[in-house]
Amino acid sequence: MKHILFALSLTLSLAAAEKPNVLFIAVDDLKPLLGCYGAPIVKSPNIDRLAARGTVFTKAYCMQAVCSPSRNGVLTGLRPESLKIYDLPTHFRLAAPDVITLPQHFKRSGYEAQSLGKIYHIGHGNIGDVHSWSVPHVQLGATYVLPENTTAIGERKKAAKAAGIDTTKDTSSSKGPATEIGGNDSEESYNDGAN
Repeated sequence: MKHILFALSLTLSLAAAEKPNVLFIAVDDLKPLLGCYGAPIVKSPNIDRLAARGTVFTKAYCMQAVCSPSRNGVLTGLRPESLKIYDLPTHFRLAAPDVITLPQHFKRSGYEAQSLGKIYHIGHGNIGDVHSWSVPHVQLGATYVLPENTTAIGERKKAAKAAGIDTTKDTSSSKGPATEIGGNDSEESYNDGAN
């Protein structure tokens, strides 16, 4: 199972006493199996400490069984039925170009809104939304850096294209191993080390 984290950080340009800081973290494909949700096996001390200082939502519902329409719903306040978006490739601005997103609302209220990772995306690629953020969206770096993995993925993509498969819609051709550990000097080549 692939776990992808995206974070939306809203910080203040005003005095901290006037408005609270807001950190919105969403994880794609993760059940609430963390210590702060009472999971006895999972050890998540950093998230647990953060949760103890903030608000933990204990009841949530998924609007669509696909990640992008669900995030579009949370961040626009519109249900997938209203946006008419049920897939990964369609960006919400095509359906609702003038919608005010959650980060856009915070931005208009004096917050600095920043994002990184998987938040608004088309198919297998992430894209930013200039209206939502105070600074450009941070695109995470490479998922795979070892030559044997990048070569294997490239060969799968070529074979898929030769078979007439649209690799932007069928992302199975771009998948690599579940985990990868490069050499000692490769930490900054990966998403979390580069940002």
